[in-house]
Amino acid sequence: MVWAVNPNLTGEQVVEIVLETADRPVGLDGRLSYPIVNAAAAVEHAAQLQTNPLPEREPSGILMGNVVSYYTNEGIEGGVQVVVFSEDVFTLIASTSTALGRTPSGETTGELELVLPASTYRIFFFPPAPYLPKQMDVNVIENNVTVLAPVTLRRSTPDDPSQGEMEGSGTETNPYIIMNARQLYNVRNNLSAHYRLGANIELSGVDWTPIGGVGLRQQAFTGSLDGNGFVISNMRIIDSNRSERGLFGALGNDASIRNVTLRDIYIDGGETVGGIAALVVGTVTIENCHVSGEILNTTSTAGGIVGEDRHGLVTISSSTNSAMISALETASAGGILGSVRRSNTGDPPAIIERCVNMATVKAGFAGGIRGTGLPATIRWSYNIGSIEGISAAGGISAMGANNISESYNAGSITANGYAGGIIGRTGVPTVIENSINFGSVESTHEFGLAGGIAGRLDGSHTRITTNLMNVGNIRGRWSVGGIAGRFEGILELVYNSGSITGVTHSTGSLIGHTNAGFLNDGFYMPGTAERAVGTRDLTAIGRLHARTLTGIAPTIIYASWDFGDVWSIDPNVNNGLPFLSSTIENTP
Repeated sequence: MVWAVNPNLTGEQVVEIVLETADRPVGLDGRLSYPIVNAAAAVEHAAQLQTNPLPEREPSGILMGNVVSYYTNEGIEGGVQVVVFSEDVFTLIASTSTALGRTPSGETTGELELVLPASTYRIFFFPPAPYLPKQMDVNVIENNVTVLAPVTLRRSTPDDPSQGEMEGSGTETNPYIIMNARQLYNVRNNLSAHYRLGANIELSGVDWTPIGGVGLRQQAFTGSLDGNGFVISNMRIIDSNRSERGLFGALGNDASIRNVTLRDIYIDGGETVGGIAALVVGTVTIENCHVSGEILNTTSTAGGIVGEDRHGLVTISSSTNSAMISALETASAGGILGSVRRSNTGDPPAIIERCVNMATVKAGFAGGIRGTGLPATIRWSYNIGSIEGISAAGGISAMGANNISESYNAGSITANGYAGGIIGRTGVPTVIENSINFGSVESTHEFGLAGGIAGRLDGSHTRITTNLMNVGNIRGRWSVGGIAGRFEGILELVYNSGSITGVTHSTGSLIGHTNAGFLNDGFYMPGTAERAVGTRDLTAIGRLHARTLTGIAPTIIYASWDFGDVWSIDPNVNNGLPFLSSTIENTP
């Protein structure tokens, strides 16, 4: 097959194009690529163009419109090439260019006009570097009707290169000072240096390329960035075919990110996505960082702060997420950290402390603080966002190995499978202590499991120590319990005052079903369910010690919490629930 070529080109020009592109596919890299299947036939066809040009088309409509750049710091130099293809067989129809000029407001505009037959077309706009080529489909109708075709150009690199020089020497004591978007972009040129913001940074109009990575010819960022109280606004990444997406693509050994606020980010697509960093691949510290905006359509793992700790060792502290996260139904997502990957269960855990999630998290495996993986230590943290999972959902974590202490959930939790106020389902050895669920929990599948603390606590891997309480209402269709839908392990000093609603007999004020569990000192309010334990195997009889208790209140759990250095409580703040003394609670 030979693809038609623009008849305005000479035969020699077409031959040159054929020779350049015969062995490579079509690309939108700022130049027009002609896909050639039969190069020899294409060359012969090109030679015939001078004597047998493509037939002229009867014009019946005019395509008119504006090319606009909303990047206001500079004008676009040069013109924009407009290339029109037929929609059905992708035949080249026409090509033109338009010059651009700056408007009084700082925008750059250019008018274009093409006379085309009535049809539907696919149009590509090829701006000068470093702008990204854009595509749009338009329909040109008959009778010389004018069709407006505006297109917005967004830069792939910010600002004029002349603005890229930074003060400072890049050392810890004399870091580079970042004053504009171009200087922030230039951090990728020295990935081991130290940086500090000296002004608010506006990224409107830029398709952001993450700093650092782990792919071919890429390296992780190993320096430091101090936000210094300033804000980075409107970071935008739309790229469903790439892996690491975030302010940073990857953080490596000794990287430190502190006091960074990302406001109104928008990330659409990507395999591994995090607001601050997609990947952590070394010993990394992230402290007092805050993210708001949207993270959409992630295919593998997503986190408001970090997407994945991949054989690294991340410590995230005093940080908040208020960016809505919506990942695919097979993906893992967490308000703070998407997932943890280690070679062995005994490897050092990711550490999350004094962190808050305030936004909705949707994914196959969804957690308010952490999504999945092993291991992770989570303490002094809470979730108030709505958590919606397919396989599993939890107010603190969806699934995996965890040490969770002195934390709570106040958001609604919904899953098709495992739904828990603190964790959807445990895996390898897990300890949960001194924690409370205030939120509603529901498992919607006919064989789903729901619990105030966990949908399922697995076997001898789980030891639930002291002071666990559920206050929220729990609903499900299979195994439903105020503490756990299904329980195998050890429970000590647990309390439930929430209403428990189930369809089967495996519905209990404390436990839905158990066959290998030890329950020591379980307390529940009268009337929360018909029985303390819904169903049990014979081996479990005699090992379950539960009794009713009136006046169950969160103060039972609070007695073990550190009110002062870690927690504060005020009836007029955070709906009367505890809040972290050291964490900024406002949405960034």
